[in-house]
Amino acid sequence: MKRKNSLHDRLHACLAHSVSKDQTRPYLMGYIHYERLNALITCDGHKATISRSFYCDNLKNVIIDPNTMQAIDREYPRIESVIPSSKDFQLLTYKIEAHHYQKGKGKDVKKAYFCDNGEVILFEVPAGKKVLFALNAEFLKPLADGSEYNVKYFNDPLKPVLFDIGGTDAGFINTYLVMPIKL
Repeated sequence: MKRKNSLHDRLHACLAHSVSKDQTRPYLMGYIHYERLNALITCDGHKATISRSFYCDNLKNVIIDPNTMQAIDREYPRIESVIPSSKDFQLLTYKIEAHHYQKGKGKDVKKAYFCDNGEVILFEVPAGKKVLFALNAEFLKPLADGSEYNVKYFNDPLKPVLFDIGGTDAGFINTYLVMPIKL
């Protein structure tokens, strides 16, 4: 499938969408060229973008505020501790459409349900559908361009779901990690 956006555009959107706006955690309000993973990373605690293709060794382990381009003098959390290392995962393909992105806050969080047959369903799941995991639909914003994505699902409700930003044949070099919502 031909993508509407380039990898660069999607990656930039994912990186920007993963930067925290929480001023009580300033170390998450920037991006870091993280040496342990050789990746450019942004993370807000619920989602993260990990780009191995945009890593710059000259900026390793410096947190940069994207608004001021100044260094943030804090230690970055060990992001690798939340990346599943298990080989026990299902590789699935989902097409993320524009209507899958829905905004909602607090008790009004919109859920996107991911079924075992490749469907993404919003709000309520019809009887007879097997749901593997659910995500906050707002977190789908940078992916909602009608493209297909390979997804690693780890059969554990506490483990994050990994989207291959590069598409269905990119090998998870650029990854969008999202924490699931309890079903």
